[in-house]
Amino acid sequence: MGNRNNASDGGNTARQGKPGREPNRKLNSVLFILGATVVNIVLMVGLVILFLLLYGQFLSPLFSETVSQIAIVLILFSAVALTYFLYHLFIKWLAGRIDMDRYFDPLFRIGRKK
Repeated sequence: MGNRNNASDGGNTARQGKPGREPNRKLNSVLFILGATVVNIVLMVGLVILFLLLYGQFLSPLFSETVSQIAIVLILFSAVALTYFLYHLFIKWLAGRIDMDRYFDPLFRIGRKK
């Protein structure tokens, strides 16, 4: 038995180590982007609903229809901006807690591969 060093494995036995030890950075990046997209959409829809409910409950009776239309547009833009701000805070917090380079592959590479 002992150490099998087949040429068919391309000499990858030394690099493989124990299975499941090295993170798959490309897969982690794709899963993170997909998960973050879903969370961003859910958060934005939740904020829009919350802001519309608050506006409808407290401010809508005070303003005309024209002002209400402008307020709805402002609610949509503010929900997008607040979602971006919260996402930015989360990424900043996450980057302080884990080594992003270890678990995620960069989306864009600067310079040429040599």
